[in-house]
Amino acid sequence: MSRWEKPLNEPLQRWLRQQGLKVDTIPRKTLIGKEISETIFSASHNYLDFYRRKFYNSLLDKSPHSQHLEGFLFGYPACCVEQFIRQPYVKNNFSGKDQQKLFHWACPDCRSTQELLSYYRPIYEEVGEWYNTEFGANHRPVRQLTKKLS
Repeated sequence: MSRWEKPLNEPLQRWLRQQGLKVDTIPRKTLIGKEISETIFSASHNYLDFYRRKFYNSLLDKSPHSQHLEGFLFGYPACCVEQFIRQPYVKNNFSGKDQQKLFHWACPDCRSTQELLSYYRPIYEEVGEWYNTEFGANHRPVRQLTKKLS
């Protein structure tokens, strides 16, 4: 399961579905009451249903309980979740480019994150190629993605 902390347009949602993923948009609220949308996607309806029941229309919450739950649902290494709860954004040994590919903040010297990156890099390349084909190389997000990946 993964989350994009913004709504996704229909072409991007359609592409995720074509990849065999289930997609849902979850409304949330900030501490000042502003409504936002998160896009969640997973190969399993079970994870989406659980996330929806837990977080639909809920306040954004950074409590240890919520961070543990999100870390589990999103498959973050437990050591990284624990480190982030204790002290967020501790300096780690990952390059800025690698850290940008992650959906979690890696703890220092995390072996699990290093292994995840070996899977994430080709996915980023494939998605970048698709996005370039779909929207053109001059489309702003493509330039940003290409710049981040290089």
